[in-house]
Amino acid sequence: MNGKDLPWYSCYLSDLDPHDLSVVQSLLRLDPSYELRLPSPNEHPSSPPEGCITVFKDQIMGGLRFPLHPFISDLCQHCGIGVSQFAPNVFRAICGTVILCRIYRIPLTPHLFQHFYSFRRAEAGIFNVQAKPGFKFFDSLPSSNKGWRSRFFFLKPPSPLAGPSQWRPLPAFPPHVHESACFIVADKLTGVLVRLSVLMLEGILYTFGLSPVPAEIGAPFAAAILRSFACQETPAVAVLEALHQELTPGLPSDPAAALGPQLPAPPTSDVVIVPPLLVLPSPSAADPALSHTSDQPATASSPTRQAPPLRPTLRLRVTRNSKRTAPVTATSPPPSQRQRVVVLSSPSKSSGTSSAQEPSSGQE
Repeated sequence: MNGKDLPWYSCYLSDLDPHDLSVVQSLLRLDPSYELRLPSPNEHPSSPPEGCITVFKDQIMGGLRFPLHPFISDLCQHCGIGVSQFAPNVFRAICGTVILCRIYRIPLTPHLFQHFYSFRRAEAGIFNVQAKPGFKFFDSLPSSNKGWRSRFFFLKPPSPLAGPSQWRPLPAFPPHVHESACFIVADKLTGVLVRLSVLMLEGILYTFGLSPVPAEIGAPFAAAILRSFACQETPAVAVLEALHQELTPGLPSDPAAALGPQLPAPPTSDVVIVPPLLVLPSPSAADPALSHTSDQPATASSPTRQAPPLRPTLRLRVTRNSKRTAPVTATSPPPSQRQRVVVLSSPSKSSGTSSAQEPSSGQE
């Protein structure tokens, strides 16, 4: 049996090297309880060591962070697959939807997420989401992430993550049942269109509990959020000021508190009561809590003109010559080494993509 007879996730080799791993580890800022390591020539995406999961670098660039946000854990359990089998764009959609629902005080659940998106098979073993008609909230979701399948490493978390650890080629996604509660809360997002590139700034991810990395937003909170909107359906400045007051205490000590309230089961009547947004607990005195942002109320007349340009997030650019594949055999010799060039883009430069001439499937 050769590599062509196997699915890609059973024969691809990692293109990452120790320098790549050190850059990713620095970006994630994981505590010592998390272990990262590069795969050996006999290890592939679907064969992580015992207690480890496969993580793709492009998933990290798409917003995947550890420890997992509670909603990502719930979604993995809801879908019956682990984080390794979600395409990079899934995490962009998750992060953006979590932020939008928090802004508009909508309790997000996996069932409501499935009301907005349909799950589809991107390729063998990998699954993506597609926005349903009327729920395209983001105008800058990348159409593809070329070469991402060979940029992976193994991560050993301190405790098992939600979802199965083994890859599942054809999971049975739960069917979505339309409920009146979903339609009522979804009406709040009608006409909303957001620039996802702004919401994906590390400082905003941190503010909304999606990242443990305490990065700066680089602008007053209300102005930064309003700048992300590409439509007229923007929240009131007073609403954003109140949200800012809830978020400025910092990340909660209990990760489950970042999830917010749960969507209640629809009652027998047509009236659906949506609980108010959960107020985050106050942190310790040592918790960095957006000390860079302005505590003065933003004015409704010109909130965006007061904001300096937002700093772009750090992007990783890895230049490769070609993809590497090998069959799953314990006796197969390691593939020959090729020159690798690693370029760490500065914040003032745009993100690059892999130059590996890998046939693109057109999927994420």
